[in-house]
Amino acid sequence: METGADDQGDLRDERNARFHHGAERDFTEDSQTFQMAARFEQWGNRLLGKDQLGRPVNVGRSLREGLVDLQRDFNVSTGSLVKLLGQFYDILEVEFESRFGPRIRAATHRLNAGS
Repeated sequence: METGADDQGDLRDERNARFHHGAERDFTEDSQTFQMAARFEQWGNRLLGKDQLGRPVNVGRSLREGLVDLQRDFNVSTGSLVKLLGQFYDILEVEFESRFGPRIRAATHRLNAGS
């Protein structure tokens, strides 16, 4: 099981690879064909033929494939973040309640959490 520090190190390594070293993540199984076909469509043309995998070039399909991969990675990362934030908030709760609980309960503005 990775700890928060391990997750942070992995994210830092990925950030460095992308921003400092110019590495891009592949968007589909054949990102080169997808990028070229997307540029052709941007210029008002269609790229015809087959991609490197022998499939007919289809920008829409490639875009959907890429989005599914991005969403999957995003969901895994945010799931980890939510879990770690939950642990962090559990640690902070005791201190927060001891400092601010009495003040919140004693407030006279009618916005008390206990009202």
